[in-house]
Amino acid sequence: MRCRTLASALARRGASIEFICRDHGDDTARLLKDSGFRVHLMPAGHGVPTSAENPYAHWAGVSSSHDARETLELLDGRRPDWLVIDHYAFSAPWEEAIRPHVGKILAIDDLGRSHAADAVFDQNFAADTEARYRGRVPPACRLLLGPKYALLDNGYASARRMRDRTGPVRRIAIFFGGVDADDLAGRALRALDESGFKGLTLDVILGPSSVHAPAIVAHAPTHVTVNVHRALPSLAGVLSNADMALGAGGGNTWERCCLGLPSIVVSSADNQVPASRALGEAGITQYLGPSEDVDETALRRAVRSLTSDPIRRAAMSEQGRLLVDGWGAQRTVEVMWPTPAAALTLRAATAEDREFFFHLANDPLVRAQSFSKENIPWERHKAWFDEKVRGDHTRMYVLEAQGLPAGVIRFDLNDRFSTLNYSLDAVGRGKKWGVVLIELGLRALATRWTGEIRAAVKTSNRPSCLVFEKLAFRATTDAGTPDHVVYVLDPTELQARYGP
Repeated sequence: MRCRTLASALARRGASIEFICRDHGDDTARLLKDSGFRVHLMPAGHGVPTSAENPYAHWAGVSSSHDARETLELLDGRRPDWLVIDHYAFSAPWEEAIRPHVGKILAIDDLGRSHAADAVFDQNFAADTEARYRGRVPPACRLLLGPKYALLDNGYASARRMRDRTGPVRRIAIFFGGVDADDLAGRALRALDESGFKGLTLDVILGPSSVHAPAIVAHAPTHVTVNVHRALPSLAGVLSNADMALGAGGGNTWERCCLGLPSIVVSSADNQVPASRALGEAGITQYLGPSEDVDETALRRAVRSLTSDPIRRAAMSEQGRLLVDGWGAQRTVEVMWPTPAAALTLRAATAEDREFFFHLANDPLVRAQSFSKENIPWERHKAWFDEKVRGDHTRMYVLEAQGLPAGVIRFDLNDRFSTLNYSLDAVGRGKKWGVVLIELGLRALATRWTGEIRAAVKTSNRPSCLVFEKLAFRATTDAGTPDHVVYVLDPTELQARYGP
């Protein structure tokens, strides 16, 4: 499903997509074909033993070398620009066999394995995600790590909106994955079908391969209202309308976070446990444990606790939204298929950009080049941003790469001059976008400002110094502040170059 999301985002840029899968007798191929993609099916494997090095070998059914040979046969001499591999059983050896026959390789991972790839994608939440891949990938490998890269379909960024999570819980969404082999959705229904939950509406989402769907559809609750949703193309609509959720610890975690939906989580697979536990410990979700340890009593108790605690739900909602903004697929596409500098656009910042400005302000590279290295607390940022975006003495703009927020520029105005500050997101660095961002910003400002422009830059921040020098700003120094340079653009130069 996450590969389908990435493929859809690439297709919107004009890419031609093909999938290579094994025929495991499920609905995977049909789902991909229904999404408009060509699918090559390899025969199901006959089983290979697992080992400590490869505990997921049985998922492939064949050895890594055998699968690589079959993949190359299907490519039939064609050389794709990118090959995306998302498989727990295959890592560096498979990629090394494929590498001579493709342009670049993107490896999607959850487990911190070794890779011979040009980019490694791991959307999981952990304090040490980067350390997991240290020494396990080539030196030039691009690491796309953390929930900011979570692969969500296009509906989540647009459905995302701040909701009041302090009111009563009237609607709960329940989704435990496309298969839900442990019948967690059924357990949840039985747990909540009692008089204490009278008045609740439960939206139960069943995947196309749900093995317990007939029993769930036949369940006739007496105390709650149940709506059953089957094979939805996107969960964004149902989740947006919910006040709370019960779900598994897989990819749906990021969908719930993006929409600010407070959630009770049960892990339904071993690979879900680390991220689920970390999110629970951070207070972003309420993690109950693996499915074998969670019965109806535990589910019932957890729902009672969370529904009666609006302050906690509001905090979970806010933290989830700060973690996932819904732009992960577009960020990944931007790494694979960069937007030409000439196609970049600039727009005025709005209240909806508060979180993007916050993340950029606290980006480690941005903080390292700032005059204050302390991270900015969310509450302080909110007050600052709301004052700035509404104020008469500040102009703030967002740089976009085909709709993806990629940078910001701010002008603080006073009677004598305007102070310029800018930052680029990671997807925009190393592409000379700083020059484009500042020129677009100056062009927008020059229609309403005729004064001097100043920008203070640390002397150690050589890339930014080069940007202002390329734009022919005049450099000035102060003996009392040898650690930075002030770059100046005179009013006449501003209007001559960028004025209307």
